[in-house]
Amino acid sequence: MNYAYWILPKRVNGKLTIKVSTRHINDIIDHPTKFGETKDTVFDAYKKYDERVGIEGKAREEIIERVLQRGFARVRFNMRQQRWSIQVYKLNGKMQDNIFEWAHDAIKQRNVSPESMVYIHSLNDNKMRKYKLKEIMYGKTINENFSLTTNEDRQSFFDGPDWIEYSNELL
Repeated sequence: MNYAYWILPKRVNGKLTIKVSTRHINDIIDHPTKFGETKDTVFDAYKKYDERVGIEGKAREEIIERVLQRGFARVRFNMRQQRWSIQVYKLNGKMQDNIFEWAHDAIKQRNVSPESMVYIHSLNDNKMRKYKLKEIMYGKTINENFSLTTNEDRQSFFDGPDWIEYSNELL
């Protein structure tokens, strides 16, 4: 199964997570106000970098970082490496609570293995943290010791082509 989600900053219609329609950036382009953006701010970013709208470049990075700064988290599953990645702006208490709820739902409602590895990358301090899904579900806190990844793990985290192709059939 392929998985890609947004963890929302707060519940909307009772939901804290939403599935990605095709790609994370496309969700923002198609529904900018849901992410605190406008069509103008999105298109201006692409114009600034002289990039075609929707491509994976500097504009996309800038837009996604702004969205993450508003408290959203980007969740992806790497099929080849069989691991989850969660990208946040800052891993604070509120974000930790939201990730805990995502982990709980992933195990209980989506039949995801509690042994699945989860890499959490926070942009504000550029740290990568590594957990088993069950550690998150059972309340390992941001104040506890983290298993920081190696440079090799960090590089493979950013290997774009290995990330799943998103589909409309996500949960």
